[in-house]
Amino acid sequence: LSIVTENWNAASDEDRARSLPFIFATFKLFENAWFQQRQGTLDQQQWEGWDAYIRIYYHQPGVKTWWTMRRAAFAAGFRDYVEKSQPVADLLPIGQLIRGES
Repeated sequence: LSIVTENWNAASDEDRARSLPFIFATFKLFENAWFQQRQGTLDQQQWEGWDAYIRIYYHQPGVKTWWTMRRAAFAAGFRDYVEKSQPVADLLPIGQLIRGES
């Protein structure tokens, strides 16, 4: 997963195949949280955590490559939110976290 999130093209076909369902399902959860916060059913403090987590994943180069190929599977409003978001500066990227780097 760390290779896929950092560099989609450097990952093996097998790594991408294993990561695809995880990334897709994760972004569907993100989309659901986004809808819940828009409807007011998700507490603002909970949304802040989801928002950070979404941005950590989305702003990984490999995930952005995946996103260009799968963005049509998500609601237009969620796509706009994700694509206009800014990276999170104070949380480790996924690859560093997986490797135990700090």
